Amino acid sequence: DLNEYKIDMFLVEDEPEEGVTPQIFMQDMSSTKTRLCLGNIVKNRAYICLRVSDTGSGMSRAIMEHIFEPFFTTKAVDKGTGLGLATVHGVITAHNGALVIESELGEGTSFTMFFPVAEPTAIPEVPEKVAAEEFTGARILLVEDQEEVQMMMLQMLDRLGHEADSCMNGLEALTILKDSQAYYDLVITDHNMPKMTGLELVQQMYYVDSKLPFILVSGYSQEKLQEMIKDHPLILAVLRKPISKNSLQEKIARVLSYKQKMQEQEEQRKKKRAV
Repeated sequence: DLNEYKIDMFLVEDEPEEGVTPQIFMQDMSSTKTRLCLGNIVKNRAYICLRVSDTGSGMSRAIMEHIFEPFFTTKAVDKGTGLGLATVHGVITAHNGALVIESELGEGTSFTMFFPVAEPTAIPEVPEKVAAEEFTGARILLVEDQEEVQMMMLQMLDRLGHEADSCMNGLEALTILKDSQAYYDLVITDHNMPKMTGLELVQQMYYVDSKLPFILVSGYSQEKLQEMIKDHPLILAVLRKPISKNSLQEKIARVLSYKQKMQEQEEQRKKKRAV
C-alpha cells in the first residue's frame, strides 16, 4: 500500500521524462530509524512490488547517504565489492521504477522495489533487409582497441554518412556513455579487448540505458557469435571480421530500423496512458 509512506513528493501524476536522474528523498522516522525513497510512483499505474528484509544491525543515516556510491562498502576488503546497491540503483532507474529503503539500528533493513507493469505489445523482429540508404546521420560510438582497425571503420562510417566517435576499450566507453546518456544512437564494439570485453560493456550498459542498441564485432565464427549474444538483448546484430563496407551498412540499417520501430511503439504507449 503506497499510502503507508505518506510522501507526497514520491507520488507523481506523470511519468518523468526519459534520461532524468531519479530523485532521492530521505526521512528520519525516529532517532534510530531512517527511510530513503528513490524515484517516483506514477499515480493510477500498476506496479509489481518486491520486498526483501533482513534482521541485521541496520544502517545509520550517515551510511545510508552513501549506499548508491560505486565501491562504497562497510564490509572488509575481501568480503564485498561495494557495487551491489549501485547496480540496484541502475536497475531501478532503467525500468522507471522506485525503491523504498527503511532501516532501524539493531533491528534490520527492508528494501521495497516497485516495477511498472509492462503493457503487452508485440516486439518487432529485427528486419532481415531494409533500405540501407534511408538510415544515415546516426551518432555512433565505435569501441575498438586496434588502432588500424579503428581508423578503417571510422572512415567507412564517415563515408556511409554517420557521425562517429571512437575509444580504445570498454572502460573508456562506459565512462563516455554514462556522461552522454541518450546522445548516441548505436554502439559498435569489438569483443576481445583488454580490461573489459565487449560483452562486459553491454552488461554494464544495460543498467545505465536498457534501450541503447549494440553491434558486436569479433573474429569468431557466426555460430559462436550467435551463441555468445543469445542472453544479451541489447546486442541486435553481429559483425565478423574482416568487415566490409556493405555488411557494416546493412547491419547498421537493420539495427536503426528496429530502434525506430521500438520508439514508435513507446510513443503509442505514452499516448494511450495520457488519454
